[in-house]
Amino acid sequence: KTKVIGNKFSSSLLKHEVVEECLGQKLLAAIPPYGIEDVFEAQLNSSTLLSSRNYYRELEGIMKKIAELLLPNELLNQKKSSILSGFRFRKTEN
Repeated sequence: KTKVIGNKFSSSLLKHEVVEECLGQKLLAAIPPYGIEDVFEAQLNSSTLLSSRNYYRELEGIMKKIAELLLPNELLNQKKSSILSGFRFRKTEN
């Protein structure tokens, strides 16, 4: 079972017929490109893009999909001292 995580995939790239045809259902998540100015500012201030509230909310959903695929339920459902405690998300019920 192969899944793809697209790095720096813009919304127009996701809609491109070649991407849709080649990746289709294999595309698990797409991490969008971020402005070079934002990346520079984050590095200059010794922080990450996750420090920005807007980026945090955007990335939270993407990271949740990836974590649910890779990590066991016991780890995802721990409330304190979990590897995911900094990400503020838990496994969703399907």
